[in-house]
Amino acid sequence: MSTINLSGSYQILHSKNKSKFEVIELFAGCGGMALGFENAGLNTKLLVDINKNSCETLQKNRPNWNVINQDITQLDSYYQGGGRTGFAKRLAYDEPCLTLTCSPSQTQTERCHPIETRPLTIREYARVQTFPDDWEFAGSLTSQYQQIGNAVPVNLAYHLGCSLIAMLEGKTGLCSEKVTQLSLF
Repeated sequence: MSTINLSGSYQILHSKNKSKFEVIELFAGCGGMALGFENAGLNTKLLVDINKNSCETLQKNRPNWNVINQDITQLDSYYQGGGRTGFAKRLAYDEPCLTLTCSPSQTQTERCHPIETRPLTIREYARVQTFPDDWEFAGSLTSQYQQIGNAVPVNLAYHLGCSLIAMLEGKTGLCSEKVTQLSLF
């Protein structure tokens, strides 16, 4: 494996301000949206997800969050058709990442490490979704890939949260942090 320097290249956004607004999330997954909203200054009141491992991940990282492991709906699910598999796409350091899928198998993910011919590790997947390095994921390896692949990127949720606060407070300004392309490897 190659040696990769990560110093100074990875940033999780945090607001200095705490908002009076509270949020709930009905499909919480492993916490990307909730963590981004928390980083933006919103107060998470309730998180619901049907996946036991996702709920365990949430409780492990934020024991103070109210997490409910339950199916919120009785509606039938529907499935969309998939695309082609088996064609690896090497990720680039200087381009936005393609959508992450939920399976660690390289032939299914179609995502390949920028230098090495291998799928991304759990930690690399988590970095693409801008989870902090100390965020722990519960469950099997497959479950962890599913949780991260289904997650909303933390920094995306941060900006959504800032925009939501600005809208609710009647302000026109958004997050003050400058956004730069991150180096994740």
